[in-house]
Amino acid sequence: MLNVLPLCLGMLVTYYAVAAFSHGVYSNVFIIGWTVFALCSPVMAYFAWQTKESGIFPKTVSVGIVAVSVLSSVILFDRLRFYDFIIDGVLIYFLFIKKIERSGNVRSKKNEK
Repeated sequence: MLNVLPLCLGMLVTYYAVAAFSHGVYSNVFIIGWTVFALCSPVMAYFAWQTKESGIFPKTVSVGIVAVSVLSSVILFDRLRFYDFIIDGVLIYFLFIKKIERSGNVRSKKNEK
């Protein structure tokens, strides 16, 4: 979570610095929108981290992430495009199928031995 916020803020600053330097197109609405996104990114990272835990809450968060991905394509672009299916397939794989072992879990298993 702590790494996501500086990354998003750095991308935001870099994008608008380059846009201002090159006289590119940008507006206050975009600046405000992406700033809000960057400031919310640690919370979104936390929820993404939680999807690998067990229980109903992590599965609900996983379903919500996939639903937002699908709905944002439909709402913003009026339809799902070919690469949206690829992105959503990768999301489903990482959220529901791929198993991970976190370093904290490895340490606790070593301590049990």
